[in-house]
Amino acid sequence: MNPRFDISKIDQIDIPAVKMLERETGLSSWSEEDYLKLIQEKNVVCLKVIDTKSQYNDLVGFVVSQMMISDYLPQGENTAEIYNICVSKNLRKQGIGAALIGNLLRKYRKQTVETVWLEVRESNLNAIRFYEKRGFKVTQTRKKYYSRPSESALIMVAKVAI
Repeated sequence: MNPRFDISKIDQIDIPAVKMLERETGLSSWSEEDYLKLIQEKNVVCLKVIDTKSQYNDLVGFVVSQMMISDYLPQGENTAEIYNICVSKNLRKQGIGAALIGNLLRKYRKQTVETVWLEVRESNLNAIRFYEKRGFKVTQTRKKYYSRPSESALIMVAKVAI
């Protein structure tokens, strides 16, 4: 990744910038309280990307993920779900998303997570291709999972090499 970008944990002070990036990109909006609860959880990984060359060290990307037990994977398998990943529209295709996913998978490898999964709109072909390039595979479809507009979600799973 470009050295002008720095990845670190999301802190409480970052939540307004996360919310602003949500609005900019059209990502499903969570409340500030939701983010505050998550960043305080032990089994949650929330990472941000800061543009160190911008005037105000702008937050230009983030990922939110949690370790859990999943109904979609074999019992006893350590897994994590990626809830949200977001990169500023004008900085896409510069390796920021790939760096976030790579950093996240390295953290989970250390915590013996075996699989990471996520849901993506079936019409979001760019995101699907992005995830496929990083080893994610479609395993299921959730019919009418999303609203505004109503749409099915693809469940994509990647094995985390241990």
